[in-house]
Amino acid sequence: MQNLFERLKPEAKVVIDEQADRYPLSVAGLTEELKSNLFLGDIKYNHIMWLARDSKLRKIAGMHPYDYVDELLIINLSKLFND
Repeated sequence: MQNLFERLKPEAKVVIDEQADRYPLSVAGLTEELKSNLFLGDIKYNHIMWLARDSKLRKIAGMHPYDYVDELLIINLSKLFND
């Protein structure tokens, strides 16, 4: 089974890579977290929030700008990954 980083959609990887210059520690931590987990529900809450705060990633996930209900985050953000 592939880890979350391997399953990440190419367009989402591009957005995350673009953020690496601006937020190198955050992106490094997120990348390691995605590489070491198979399921989105297993990554740390701060990384879930990092993914959810980016408007480009929210658009890729098909989220409305105001879809910020905690229980919906993992369901919506799962659309950033291939099955």
